[in-house]
Amino acid sequence: MLFHVERLAITMVAIFNGNKKKQLCGGTVIDERHVITASHCFAGKSLNPNLYTVQVGEIHLRESNPAYEVQEIKMHESYRSRYYYYDIAIIRLVKPLSSDVIPACLPGEDMVGEGDNVTVLGWGDLSYGGPNPTILQEVSGITVVGNKACNSKFKKISGIQFPRGITEDFICAGLEEGGKDACQGDSGGPLLHEYSEGHWTLVGVVSFGYMCAEPGFPGVYTKVSAYLPWITKYIGNQNEVTQEMRSRTFEHIDGRPLWRSNERVVFPD
Repeated sequence: MLFHVERLAITMVAIFNGNKKKQLCGGTVIDERHVITASHCFAGKSLNPNLYTVQVGEIHLRESNPAYEVQEIKMHESYRSRYYYYDIAIIRLVKPLSSDVIPACLPGEDMVGEGDNVTVLGWGDLSYGGPNPTILQEVSGITVVGNKACNSKFKKISGIQFPRGITEDFICAGLEEGGKDACQGDSGGPLLHEYSEGHWTLVGVVSFGYMCAEPGFPGVYTKVSAYLPWITKYIGNQNEVTQEMRSRTFEHIDGRPLWRSNERVVFPD
């Protein structure tokens, strides 16, 4: 089954540094004013919102979709750049998004479990150190890996950035044989789970990995459900506009040509 990249693209944003000079990270729309991304996207960078813009629904990075101005960037208070923990951030936009955008749903606890299929999107490298595409890529057919198994795999390498191991605040996904994952440049983008036909929930945020799509090493994502209290405290209760936007399914949107990648992975910039 082919996932419809264009239909999923309407919930994804490209975050640009400067006047659309460089695509910094990906992100996911969760309501008409807020985008979830990774804190490490802004590590060591200015949080001046005037330095960033976001564009929604882009398939090709050279498209001229309207740019939305950023009002505020909220990094998690406990995030420290030398570690991979608390790697989540929220972008608040100056103006609401257009009505044709469909936010991803926020997950409930235990929304996905070991073996469940998930999909990741991004404009990251096609392989470790490889070319960087301008067309949005998707990686489908990867599965959730249990945290205990994931932790045992990452114990094989230096854990200087995750001294407590792969905790329950992460979610891991990939294939044992490798070949599919996320990669450098995908940071902040979504790990999505289709919980019912045409309805997608944001279960993870691209955080880090070992190289890209290496056998035995799944990608590691910030587990969104672990941060629901923090998210809702910042964005408040979902209003009627957001509920109406979210009630529509991705299947209601006409598609154009689709692109797919079978050999991709994720890592921080």
